[in-house]
Amino acid sequence: MFFSGWGSPSSIQSASMDGTSKGTLHSTGLTHPNDIALDLPMQRVYWTDGFMGTIEYSYYNGSSRTTLVQIDSYIFGITLDTFLVFFSEWSNNTIRYVHKLDETSPILTINDNLRAYARGMVLVHPNRQPSGTYKSVASHTRARKVATVEPACLVCQVQTSKMSMISIRLV
Repeated sequence: MFFSGWGSPSSIQSASMDGTSKGTLHSTGLTHPNDIALDLPMQRVYWTDGFMGTIEYSYYNGSSRTTLVQIDSYIFGITLDTFLVFFSEWSNNTIRYVHKLDETSPILTINDNLRAYARGMVLVHPNRQPSGTYKSVASHTRARKVATVEPACLVCQVQTSKMSMISIRLV
């Protein structure tokens, strides 16, 4: 498993599922590592750093650390598709995406009218889900919500007066 830690120093860490074999992949150049996503086929770990406005990745062993996105905005949530990285910008209430295999690709916007702070996100992809309507669960330290979504949706947790879920159809 992979997880982030805030503190001195902030870090991206890994451990076995039973909590043993804990190790640090990265402990420099990080301030607020908010969210982590795994690219299983490429064996990469991706993370956002809100304060730095970055999305970075490295291989599971910590090698080949690369900055994919660097913008002047607070990046919070992240989720991956086959070729795309979707992320939420908390400071702009926006959901955007970029090609994950090309650091020079443009950053594109899906939704810039959330009217709430965009937090964690998950991609509901038809290749990974049964057909039809089903439930997706997202958790947060202060709330646990369930949203019913259709396949091929991006589900994003947003903070309004209460925590709530939205879904954006991608097809």
